[in-house]
Amino acid sequence: MIAGAEVTVDGGGTKVTDQDGNYSFTNVYPGDHTISVAAVHYLTFSQDITIPSGELVNDMSLTPVTVVVTDTFSRTDSP
Repeated sequence: MIAGAEVTVDGGGTKVTDQDGNYSFTNVYPGDHTISVAAVHYLTFSQDITIPSGELVNDMSLTPVTVVVTDTFSRTDSP
């Protein structure tokens, strides 16, 4: 994970990852949930997960967004 990413769990709120990309939720009840991760310059990641009683460790990877910038220049010469 990357630093500064927003991790959202339905029914649990949103956390921001620390400088090492870690995050923790303490108020999520066991059961089926959707977890989403968003970060600048990365595609948003979303996954359905089942949270058991106790602790769950879930590693996720984000895909960088590729941006292509095309500039058009025109030149006008004066006689």
